[in-house]
Amino acid sequence: MRKVVPKIGDLMDEDRIRVRAYFHFENRTGRNWADPVSNWLQAAEQERAIEFFDELGRRVSFIRSLYRRHRIVLKPGEGLALALDEAEALARGDKAKGPFAQQQLIRSASDAHVIYAIAGSLQTCVSAGLDVSKHLPNLTTGTTDYGTSSTNLKSIFFKDFEFETFIASALIRNGLVPAFAEPGDPSGDLILDGILIEAKHPNSVGQLTKLLLKFNTALEAIGHFGVFAVALEDAMEMGDVSEFDSQAEYEAWIAAKRGGMEAIGQRLIPFAAHLPRIAALLQSQTKVEIVGGGTTLRRLGSSILFDHRPSFPNYETTARAIAASFNPNPVLYSAL
Repeated sequence: MRKVVPKIGDLMDEDRIRVRAYFHFENRTGRNWADPVSNWLQAAEQERAIEFFDELGRRVSFIRSLYRRHRIVLKPGEGLALALDEAEALARGDKAKGPFAQQQLIRSASDAHVIYAIAGSLQTCVSAGLDVSKHLPNLTTGTTDYGTSSTNLKSIFFKDFEFETFIASALIRNGLVPAFAEPGDPSGDLILDGILIEAKHPNSVGQLTKLLLKFNTALEAIGHFGVFAVALEDAMEMGDVSEFDSQAEYEAWIAAKRGGMEAIGQRLIPFAAHLPRIAALLQSQTKVEIVGGGTTLRRLGSSILFDHRPSFPNYETTARAIAASFNPNPVLYSAL
């Protein structure tokens, strides 16, 4: 069984690492016990794991208390409830039931990172005073399998509404405070200073132009500009490989995926540029990565600002701030 160690922040108590490193030397439990550097690195790795699981337990408790506060029942057998149960068991250090299975290890790692991420987004939103009560029920339905598409509309509810909370939290971390629109509002999912944001998590690339056109039509009806945000992991089938033996193997895989995403952008960007109410385009991908035994949930984002229109000054400031939350230096359409 290979050890899976989450990659998290580097801020830890050096005294704890020092004691653990000395323990590895004194008891010869280090991988290379006679090497003080090796002992230190091994001790730091173990402390990171402990720190991660302590924080994971806190985040599980936060989500459960949030649902209790709003008197919303988690749905047994659905993605969020299953992921919470698994993450809670990991945080407590419960022993796995039954014989070892690699797929269960992958499932456990995914559940831990998904819960860690959604708890962070929800806590950021709640701390900023956003009302998440209408998002919480929708998060209880659907799978948490990023990168796996489905024709069942309800199966993507969690990923759809998680994407909205992630966008809101990203804006808040950049000093902006959006508001959630009513779920199902055709004119957008969030609003910031009059600019609407539509967040979509499509199952296929073919849906994108239709969704963009629909959003632009809704914006024209109310006289607003908007930012179209799309999460591409399901459409790009980012879940087709769950585990990579080495960084080189992962890099080869992601390079091929990036090529596909660039091809989507080459088709989507000119289309959006001709829709007069689309101020900017955001693109993201989410993947739980297991590479060489280390795990993380990685989110990458890019953005393009449509600055080629006479109407650009009407939306520049806010649209640029939104786009910069996903890429500090948004691409300008005029520079392509």
